[in-house]
Amino acid sequence: AGFRPSFLAAAGGRLNNMSAELRGLASLQPLSPAMSLSLACDDEHLSEYQIMVRKQLEVFEAQPEDVESNTQGRKKQVALGQVGIRCKHCSSLPLRQRGRGAVYYPAKLQGVYQAAQNMASSHLCESCQCIDDPLKGELKQLRERRDTASGGKQYWADGARALGLFEAEDGLRLTGEASAQQQQ
Repeated sequence: AGFRPSFLAAAGGRLNNMSAELRGLASLQPLSPAMSLSLACDDEHLSEYQIMVRKQLEVFEAQPEDVESNTQGRKKQVALGQVGIRCKHCSSLPLRQRGRGAVYYPAKLQGVYQAAQNMASSHLCESCQCIDDPLKGELKQLRERRDTASGGKQYWADGARALGLFEAEDGLRLTGEASAQQQQ
């Protein structure tokens, strides 16, 4: 049994806003193993919106197809094994079929926060074709409330570090132990 995120099983028939072709592709396993960006302690530090955003994102290591793809807007080539953040809803789609802003490769731990904010506003709330409409609507509604919470860039960086991410010359990487857990 390979890696299969729970959202695929839970999505069931709620993926009505996608074309039949995309629904079929979204039911496949993600192209590479991943782990959720959310942490059990998020509700103590973040707003409802930030908590929900973190639950929609996952951390993964770049595979050969990620390295070979010509990611628009990137100044530096993605390195094999480099850690990225992606939308969990469309992770099983081929790279070119995902909506705009579905994947980011932050260079630093402090960049995880901004990457997630960019993904939330451009991808999750707008261009993702795989997220179900009620969830997208709830994200938009929570975003408009502009709740404040004590967690910020530092909390996101510390959370990434707790998941096993660290800064390397070619971007973020996973510690050996975190990488092994991700593969299970």
